[in-house]
Amino acid sequence: MHSRGWRAAQALWGLSVFAVVALTTLALPRSARADDTADEAEFRFRHGAELYGKRDYQGALSEFFTSNRLVHNRNVIFNIARTLEQIGRVNEAYRYYAGLVEEQLGPEDRSDVDASLKRLSAKVALVRVHTTPPGA
Repeated sequence: MHSRGWRAAQALWGLSVFAVVALTTLALPRSARADDTADEAEFRFRHGAELYGKRDYQGALSEFFTSNRLVHNRNVIFNIARTLEQIGRVNEAYRYYAGLVEEQLGPEDRSDVDASLKRLSAKVALVRVHTTPPGA
C-alpha cells in the first residue's frame, strides 16, 4: 500500500515538473526560442564539419541537412553540395550548387560555386524544358 502511494506521488511530481517546464517554455519570448534554434543549428553545423573532417560523409550530410532545416544558411548549403559530391551523388550536388547562384555571394564564394558547377556539368545531364503556356 505504501509503495502504491509513493508511485502515485512520484507520477504526480513528474507531471508537475513537466507542466512547469512546458509552461516556462511557452512563456519564453519568441526571440529566446529562436536563439535556441540558432544555437542548435550552429551545433549541428559544427558537428557536421567535424564528421566531414573525419570522412564520415553520411553523418556530416545528416548534420548539415538538420542545421539548414533549423536555420537556412548558404554556407551550410555549400557544405551539403560539397558532401553530396564527395559521396558521388553528383546530380543532387549540382542542384544544391545551382541553388546558390541565386544567393548573394561574395566574389570568392561565387568563384567556388561557379567552379563546382563547371566541374560537375560534365557529369550530369542537363535538360531545358520549354512549355506553352509557360509553366504548363
